[in-house]
Amino acid sequence: MIGTGYYTTKFNAFYSGGGAALLLDTYPAQAAYSLRQLKTGVTNVVRVRRSGDNAESDFTATEITDGTLTTWTGANDGFVVTWYDQSGNANNATQSSSSLQPKLVSSGTVLTSANGQSAALADGTDDYLSISLTSSAAGSTWVGVYDRASSGITSQIFGQTGLTFRILEWRTDNKAYFKSGTPGAVSIGSASTSTGSFLDFAYWDNVNINQYRNNSLLGTTAYVGTNSTNNTLFRSGSLYHNGYFQEAIFFSSDESANRTDIQNNINTYYSIY
Repeated sequence: MIGTGYYTTKFNAFYSGGGAALLLDTYPAQAAYSLRQLKTGVTNVVRVRRSGDNAESDFTATEITDGTLTTWTGANDGFVVTWYDQSGNANNATQSSSSLQPKLVSSGTVLTSANGQSAALADGTDDYLSISLTSSAAGSTWVGVYDRASSGITSQIFGQTGLTFRILEWRTDNKAYFKSGTPGAVSIGSASTSTGSFLDFAYWDNVNINQYRNNSLLGTTAYVGTNSTNNTLFRSGSLYHNGYFQEAIFFSSDESANRTDIQNNINTYYSIY
């Protein structure tokens, strides 16, 4: 029998001072990108380039919201150069080309999504970040917090520039690419035309791909393919994310048993549903 101390420990691990605790302290990830702090000991979450003189500087989650970032940018725009991996595995997402960097500050104001929290904006044309993540033979889970700019937009979260192997990608119109060899689209649920903020939770249990959006199951489909390396955020081939993004987390394990806890932690902060 599990004693009451167990439940007290679990409660304190997840909630502190009335708010959501740091997610990765409880659920370690292979890679995690966010504009909020996800793990104890993390300092800088993003590196920004300001448009006025192309100077670059690192910022903590607190500095994004307390005026430090906009004091540094002044009336300029600010663009994401590096989105630091908070997992501790140094899988940083980067973009060295200034014309391809997502925007975080517009004319001296930090951008926010429909949920009111800080967000970076990808233009849907050519903005993306480069990463290197390899799926696990034991399954995998990927979680994203994002907005779509307009209805009917096909947006990308995880994807690849090369189109031979794709298993980590999901598209926000509920089409997913999880096939090896010549890629093919597998529908998960019906195509969405909604705008606003979304929290997607998808996992591969070694048999099926299962995808939830805002705590509702979109659908389940059999997985066909093999493990592969995923090398982009917000791009797959010629398709790019169009809208805001706030958080992207990849677990190299099937986290379906922890889905409710992980989603609750995220939703407590973003108030999406």
